[in-house]
Amino acid sequence: MTEEGHISEKRRDVTSVPRISRLWPFPHVYYGWAIVIAGFAASFAEVPVNGPVIGVFITPIQDELGWSRFDLALGFTTGSIVGALSSAIVGRLVDRYGARVVVTIAGVLITCALVGLSQIQEPWQFWALFGLGRGSATAGVGIGTSVAIGKWFYRRRGRMLAIKAIGHRIGQVVLPLGIVAIMSAWSWRTAFIASAGITALLLVLPVALLLRRQPEDFGLAPDGAVTERERRESDSEVSWTL
Repeated sequence: MTEEGHISEKRRDVTSVPRISRLWPFPHVYYGWAIVIAGFAASFAEVPVNGPVIGVFITPIQDELGWSRFDLALGFTTGSIVGALSSAIVGRLVDRYGARVVVTIAGVLITCALVGLSQIQEPWQFWALFGLGRGSATAGVGIGTSVAIGKWFYRRRGRMLAIKAIGHRIGQVVLPLGIVAIMSAWSWRTAFIASAGITALLLVLPVALLLRRQPEDFGLAPDGAVTERERRESDSEVSWTL
């Protein structure tokens, strides 16, 4: 093959690789970091349908609607059951369609559930909406972001999953304080609307714009490997027998 043939083949190889998100401003930084950032933000923004946040809603909801603690606890239990039962289904959907689609849909469902919670009048409405939101967070966001990070990192997978988990813990510390401040200034219904805005801004948008299925789709290797030796090390995972 002539030199011109080599050049044209290289050009074909380059153009055949899909373009990764244009919103990632660091072309020389491994794109797996964008996946970790999206996972961190999603883990932070799913917190409004978790225990530390819903706990600050209990007293104001009871004061206005006269519900018992059992009514509120049942909504949390419903969400946990929905998340547990749907995890197997969500896992298959992530394998088939990729984490980006599944986590984005889960984020939209959480956002809609939080908006609906701002309008509740009856206990069954709380059970249905909070159950939908918590189930989507537990199964959709939790599984989807973990699988995405696992696809982009092998050797450093534990560290990257830990970074994602830090986002969740920071959300549990920061968001309850912010929501209490909103309640003090306006109402618990406004706080649910604000929570929906946080989820849409920090979960749906980053995931839809940055999350991608796997590095091989873009001519990359896990962990940002560039040499053949690094690629072999990234591709070789230890498999332990029973």
